[in-house]
Amino acid sequence: MQSKEKWNRLASTWVNTGPPASPSDEDISNFSNLLQDALSDKSTGTIMILGCTPKLRDLLCDFKGFKSFDVVCVDFSREMYERTTESVKCHNPREQFVLEDWLTMDIGQQRFDAVLGDKVIDNVMPGDWTTFFERVHYHLRPHGYFIVHLAPQNMTFKHITFSTSLDKWADFYRHYRGSLERAASGFWEEVLGATAFKGGMRHNTQKIERLEDEVEAIRMKLDSLDQYHQDVFNVFLRVFWNSREDEWSSYDYEEILWVMNKYFTHDKTLHSKDYIVASIQPIVRMKAK
Repeated sequence: MQSKEKWNRLASTWVNTGPPASPSDEDISNFSNLLQDALSDKSTGTIMILGCTPKLRDLLCDFKGFKSFDVVCVDFSREMYERTTESVKCHNPREQFVLEDWLTMDIGQQRFDAVLGDKVIDNVMPGDWTTFFERVHYHLRPHGYFIVHLAPQNMTFKHITFSTSLDKWADFYRHYRGSLERAASGFWEEVLGATAFKGGMRHNTQKIERLEDEVEAIRMKLDSLDQYHQDVFNVFLRVFWNSREDEWSSYDYEEILWVMNKYFTHDKTLHSKDYIVASIQPIVRMKAK
C-alpha cells in the first residue's frame, strides 16, 4: 500500500526525470540488444513490462523486430500508467495495461517470452525479493528471459553530504553538461544513495526523509546561493521531495544475483556509458531455470 501511494504521488512528476532516474538512450539500446538476441528465433510472442516506463513502451512499439509482439504493462497504479501514456511517443495497438501488484500478480494462463523492468528491484523491499522473483519466474515461458536494469548501491556515496552533492550537480548544470532535469535527477540519485549510510549505519533501504535537516538548511540559505544551485535544488524539491517518506531498497550487485539464482541463470550483462553512474548500474539478462 505504501509503495502504491508513493507512485500515485510521483505520477505527476516522474515523466520529467532524466537519467539515472529514468533510462538513458544507451540504456534503451542495451535493452533492445539483449531482447533482440533473446528473441532472435521468434517473430511473434508476448512481452511484459513491469511498470509503464515510456521509453520501454516506445521501444516495443517502434522497433520493427518487436512490432508483432503483444505487450502487457503491469502496474498497481493506474494513475501512473495514464500519466506516462501522455509522454509515450508511439502508441502501441498491441499494448494492454493490467492493474496488478507485482508481488501477487497472476495473469491467468498467459506466459511471456520476456519480462522487462527498469530499476524495478529498487521498489521491492528486501523481505519481498523472493516473492517478487517467484512471480516473475511463474509468468515466463520455460527458459524465458528476465531483462532488468539494476541500481546496486554505490559505495562511493557513503561519504557524500547533501551540500557537497548539490555543489557537484549545480556545477554539472552550470557547464552545460546536461539538462536541468538530468542534473536534478543525478543529484537525487546520489543523495538518496547516501541515505543508506546515514548515521554511520548500512541500511538495506534508502529514504530521502533522513536528510530533512540538510534540506531545511539549504532552504534557509537558498537566496544566498547562485542561480544554478537554486535551479537544481528547486527541481529536486518539485520532482522528488513529495516522496521523501518513501523507501527504496538498497542492495549489492552480487547480493541480488545470488537471490535471483534460485529462479534464474545470469546470462549476459551490458553497461551504458552516457551518464555518470551508468558504469555501476548494469542491465542484466537472466534466463529462467
